[in-house]
Amino acid sequence: MIVAADKTVMLMIEHKHIFLDLIDIMDEGSAGEEVSTRLYESQVMKLLDSLGDSKSDRQKIEAAFDVRNLVRASLILHHDTKRGVIAFAPFLIELFRHFDRSRLRQLSSADLEALCDSFNDSLEKLRDLTVIEQGNDTFEDELKLLRERIRYAQGKIKENVDSLQGQTLRLAEIVEVMSLENLDEVKQARGALQAITRIYGRHVLPTLQFLNEREPLKKGLPALTALLRISEMFRDAKLPKLGQQVLYAVASIRSYRYDVEVISKSLQRYVHQNERQRREYDQVESVFNDLLAACRELHDGKLRGNLIPKDHEVLERFSTFKGMKRQRADSKIEWHNVDHWLHIQEHLRSSLDSLKNTQVTTTSVEPVGEDVLKARRALDVRRKLIGRLIDEWHVQVGPDAHASLHAHLAQQISDYEIADLVEGVSWLKHREDIVLTPRFQLGVIEDDRQKLTYYKLRIEEQGSETTA
Repeated sequence: MIVAADKTVMLMIEHKHIFLDLIDIMDEGSAGEEVSTRLYESQVMKLLDSLGDSKSDRQKIEAAFDVRNLVRASLILHHDTKRGVIAFAPFLIELFRHFDRSRLRQLSSADLEALCDSFNDSLEKLRDLTVIEQGNDTFEDELKLLRERIRYAQGKIKENVDSLQGQTLRLAEIVEVMSLENLDEVKQARGALQAITRIYGRHVLPTLQFLNEREPLKKGLPALTALLRISEMFRDAKLPKLGQQVLYAVASIRSYRYDVEVISKSLQRYVHQNERQRREYDQVESVFNDLLAACRELHDGKLRGNLIPKDHEVLERFSTFKGMKRQRADSKIEWHNVDHWLHIQEHLRSSLDSLKNTQVTTTSVEPVGEDVLKARRALDVRRKLIGRLIDEWHVQVGPDAHASLHAHLAQQISDYEIADLVEGVSWLKHREDIVLTPRFQLGVIEDDRQKLTYYKLRIEEQGSETTA
């Protein structure tokens, strides 16, 4: 019996736990999107057994979930009978991943690099166009491709952030509820810490680098910087609406930076905890191996000389076993017998009274308000303004980059501050047409409110020889 594709998908959603389990198996394995045919059929058989005596439901599900029916409905793209594997349609896998955000796919360094390369590719192709105007077929094709890439990047970044939030929340909960008395929970917590460390290094840090507009790359520009350059090209070509659309897209992608920073800060504690536990485990294991070797060396099976002397090097070398060495000291004063029970009673009496008098104060934490968000947006706008001024500045060769940039920004920005100079220098270092050479001489720039002490940087043209 053939079941239509829409009804099959509805049945799949109704029994989504089967396919969520298959997705977990795919993620844990190394076969990509493929899954064993026998494993899939066993999952379906378990579902059929759980239905009981409902014959109509069994027949309907058995026909819909049959591999041949899924191939006819294009829900399975590949069925390899020789290897015994099947590959579901990508849209179907993504559909089930969206039912649980912890199962959403996280972006790796390669994925983020591909997104960045796509924006740089659009930038280069738009630069190569001789005519940038609406109505030109070549320009319209490139514009359509750019919009598709922006929408794809926005969706992937959102999925990435949702997945990171869901995964880290689940793993952190495993670590926090762990009981040291339960060996299984300790093993789960250790695995969760290792997973958090892997997520932090493979997904969180690359995402922060992707969202950094000034990240130094060996090839091309950062993704957001490339989009800003495209927006400027549209503005120069008298296409302000297109330029504004690209700016909105940049702001949308940039807004996820704060979420990723919050995730990064919350994971750092677990990453440090995992590193500390790993070092402690390595140290204890090393000391135990040395102690075991010393025991095997002394034990001859006759129970003679089987005690490790206190002056043995295995006890002197490692501070871990210092507590095993005890030196007897003669008492200088003859103390009377001490009643420790009375001492404990007196200690508790005085301590409990002080604890009762302790006042507990509670404070409420206000959520991030509109004022904070407004300040963040204003800071982003100011950074973008400084970056554009640096890109448009006709730089002259000179002995002091800070002084030249200070004079330029003071003329261009009405409410200029010395803090803007520090921001501008970081943008200036990414100019490809100049080289900043340290002179190891101190310079000072100050105004009525701020003072900056810095090492002078010589401005030289790219490719020129450095002179002392």
